[in-house]
Amino acid sequence: MNVLLYRRRFALHKYLVVFMVTLGITIFMYLGDSKGQAKHAAKTGANTQNIPYANLIGITYLLINLLLDGATNSTQDEIFTRHRVTGQQMMFWINVFCTLMTTVLGVLPLPHIPVIHPGEPWQTEFGGAMAFIRSHPDVVVPLAQFAFTGALGQLFIFETLQHFGSLTLVTITLTRKLFTMLLSVIVYGHQLTPGQWLGAGVVFAGISVEAWVKRKDVHAKRVIQEKEKAKIKSL
Repeated sequence: MNVLLYRRRFALHKYLVVFMVTLGITIFMYLGDSKGQAKHAAKTGANTQNIPYANLIGITYLLINLLLDGATNSTQDEIFTRHRVTGQQMMFWINVFCTLMTTVLGVLPLPHIPVIHPGEPWQTEFGGAMAFIRSHPDVVVPLAQFAFTGALGQLFIFETLQHFGSLTLVTITLTRKLFTMLLSVIVYGHQLTPGQWLGAGVVFAGISVEAWVKRKDVHAKRVIQEKEKAKIKSL
């Protein structure tokens, strides 16, 4: 979206790294154990067979999310470039407007609207949330932990956006997701299919390309600096 909206250009290896990481995550997700996914769906009661065009709807939602996410990240890059804004300032104002929007949507008794108001029609989301908390008071502590760690994580996200840009942030985010999946293998003993190991290998190959190019650039800069120092000494 940086290229489409703001005509920005990046080094060719960055496109390659993002493509490899995205491809690896996609392979990891789609070449998983279908039996395990079926068991998970049975446990959670998820049944998409009764919903017409369920896969098409899901893919459409995913594409809309990707477009909006890409537009948001590229616009943030443009704001950091044009204006003297810190990561904390952008984080503050984004969260202010998000809070206002979610509060309005949470307290209004809206009809059933997919994504925006998916609950019972003409019932407030806030009322349903409070009823759930009253019936499950133990959820308060995990919610507080989630809010604290989410806010802490946002500090690092916006610092990365400010100093390194959205492309680096996307690479970090996708890589983090893979490490989370691999951690579940170690902690919970989940089994990976050969296809998932292939996806993990593609991701690590993409990360290796980024590390190799950066190391090569650092070495080239050091060589130039050494040559300049030698010229100064000769004078």
